[in-house]
Amino acid sequence: MQIIPEKTYSQRKERSVTYMSKDERKEMIENIAERFTQMDDVDKSYIAGYMAGKQEERQKWEQQGKTAVATA
Repeated sequence: MQIIPEKTYSQRKERSVTYMSKDERKEMIENIAERFTQMDDVDKSYIAGYMAGKQEERQKWEQQGKTAVATA
């Protein structure tokens, strides 16, 4: 399944998540969730694996930061 961006990069950059209202963020999250549920299982598995890898990477970085502080 191919995901077609709704806006161009420059349009998204102009209105980044940090400047969105709570309602706009909620709508964006709902749209992402809707598109995710419409994906086939292979695409969902790929995304879930990517997210799990990022979480593992983040935990490693946090652990390294704690170790560096403890030895300093």
